[in-house]
Amino acid sequence: MEDISNREKKVRAAANLRGPLSNFDHLPLTLQRRILADLGLADLDRLAKTSRGLRDLADSDPRWGTLSGELSGQGCVPPRPRLEVKRRIAALEMGIEAHATLGRLLESARGESSLSAMLASEGFVAAQLRDWEDNEAAQGDDFAAVAAEHVGHYIGQAHQHRKAELRLICACNLPPCIAQLTSLQRLILNSCSLTHLPDAVGGMARLELLNLSNCTSLTELPSSVNGLKGLRHLILGNCPSLQQMPDIIGELTGLESLDLMGCGLSHLPDTLGNLTGLTKVSLCCANLTSLPNTIGALANLHQLRYECHAVSVLPDSLSALTGLKKFQLDGCHGLTHLPEELGNLSNLHFLSLRACRSLRYLPESIGTLPSLTRLRLSECPGLHHSFTFADLSRPGLKITS
Repeated sequence: MEDISNREKKVRAAANLRGPLSNFDHLPLTLQRRILADLGLADLDRLAKTSRGLRDLADSDPRWGTLSGELSGQGCVPPRPRLEVKRRIAALEMGIEAHATLGRLLESARGESSLSAMLASEGFVAAQLRDWEDNEAAQGDDFAAVAAEHVGHYIGQAHQHRKAELRLICACNLPPCIAQLTSLQRLILNSCSLTHLPDAVGGMARLELLNLSNCTSLTELPSSVNGLKGLRHLILGNCPSLQQMPDIIGELTGLESLDLMGCGLSHLPDTLGNLTGLTKVSLCCANLTSLPNTIGALANLHQLRYECHAVSVLPDSLSALTGLKKFQLDGCHGLTHLPEELGNLSNLHFLSLRACRSLRYLPESIGTLPSLTRLRLSECPGLHHSFTFADLSRPGLKITS
């Protein structure tokens, strides 16, 4: 009887790995597993689109069912396993075997999109996290360091492929070798358990987007962040442990959007006014009591969302934001009045005042805003005593609640 290795060679030759892989569905499950482990990315993708046998393979592995359920939110294996094959591999081979498989796939990757799909695969990351958690429970805290070394190893390889985007959902801090990704344009680390970013991040000069949303343990940004001269979008939403924004943020003069929704900040640096390229700013910080006066220097600002419970007064410099088109003042419980100078916002189209519970009156100048087409007023109980909708009634203005 032929041994497995000889049978494999014949099967591979017959299947013609550069062709349709038509024989794959007729092989025993054990042999299918062996073949999957050595296929290149292009062949894997082709196989995923043509094979019905992957359904049996998925059904035979309970880990895949669990993983699929987590990813789809439906708790079941997808009806057709035209799987992102990268997730398939992560489910089949866990731990050391998974790392070895990923290593082979990285070596075979040629196209940027294929490599991006591999490293960005939520399935790969979820599988690794599950495996790391199991091993950590069995082996103790030291295993987390081993897992981090594995992540660093593959990030270190990624720079050879000039990736444009890297997405990670990771239970460990980023290794310094992330700086090797000098061609990276988008770094998405949402929902990571990071406490800080390595200083090496500052060397990623081509980075345009940095997304750290839902990194609830993040406490600070490194001073080296001022090296991100090409950064256009900074997303720090739902980072409640981030309590201070460094002054050097003002050196990111190419920044176009800044998202600080759900941060623990109590103040913003005056250097915010240096970010004159900003077109959109979103702030929702329960401890933030005021805006810096320098915000008036943001001449290109089109959208400002300001939802800060502790704020009691707005800076007069807001009147200088003549390019502002959308202004949301929602949930500012301590705000008692608006400055008369808001009437200078000649391009304002939309003004929202929702849940400003202490607001007592509106300035008459709001009624003269030439571009205002929509005013949203709701949950402002103190306003009702000194204001009627007739006060602002004019053609073209829609007042909603």
